[in-house]
Amino acid sequence: MKTTVRLRRRVNSAHLDVPELEQFIGKEVEIVVTEVAPAVTDSPATDRFPLRGTVLRFDDPDGPAVPEEDWEALT
Repeated sequence: MKTTVRLRRRVNSAHLDVPELEQFIGKEVEIVVTEVAPAVTDSPATDRFPLRGTVLRFDDPDGPAVPEEDWEALT
């Protein structure tokens, strides 16, 4: 059975302590290091959901957006 462990770490020195590799002690493994793009932080400018939390309540979420008498197309 082939086991894969995928980790994401910031490299701060030439030495890494990776306890997740304990299961591979004594086995032949391939080690691949790939640089990844920095993670996007949750700031207001980059928030994927900028309106989250802005609506305090829904009085009638399935109702019309405007009253029926305001629709000129109905007259």
